[in-house]
Amino acid sequence: MRLSIVATLYQSVAYIAEFHQRASSVAQQLVGDDYEIIFVNDDSPDNSLDIAVQLIARDQRCWVHKTANVLNYLPRSVQAKAKSMLHEIWMAEGRADAQSAFDPFVATFRAKYPKATEWLAKDWASLLAFYDFPAEHWIHIRTSNPSEFAFATIRHRTDRTKGCVSRSTLLGLVYRLGMSAQTRWRRLRGFERLGELIAGVKFVDGVRAQPRTRQNQSVQQVAA
Repeated sequence: MRLSIVATLYQSVAYIAEFHQRASSVAQQLVGDDYEIIFVNDDSPDNSLDIAVQLIARDQRCWVHKTANVLNYLPRSVQAKAKSMLHEIWMAEGRADAQSAFDPFVATFRAKYPKATEWLAKDWASLLAFYDFPAEHWIHIRTSNPSEFAFATIRHRTDRTKGCVSRSTLLGLVYRLGMSAQTRWRRLRGFERLGELIAGVKFVDGVRAQPRTRQNQSVQQVAA
């Protein structure tokens, strides 16, 4: 880690989001993605800690929606080619391979269709966030379709009953619909690895990163 930023959270509700955004922007200009922001909860009486937890949650943009939005900026005559090239990006084996597939896409379409490449590039880091999770989870998190499917039953029913029920009866309706819908949900692939993520285990390109031991470090120093 090339850069570590440490900040306290005492009564910081009004400032923490702006600080996180500015600190992240400056850090990325200095060291790219090789930085960390450490928030220290100094027994703050407000909900600063809750906001900090929300801020550090990884943001994975949906590739299905992103692909559709990018194709909207392209004429139909080249959409098939562009869709195939986008497929090569999000199906790449690792982040470096995705970058290698991204560069030809930009080179091919930037001159004639700059908005298409700009729309893809503006969320680039978020689009590749899934590489920091176990490979078994990729199919679930690189698109929002699984979560949208899970709540489709609830959304369809509540849309029809809007304005016809009270808040308390609507909560009961949502609960019962969720209980009924979960019988058709598929189990998360690689669910047994959730404990590793909660424990803070790092993954690189879907594979658990091996921590450097003192022995490995000494061998590298001797070799140098």
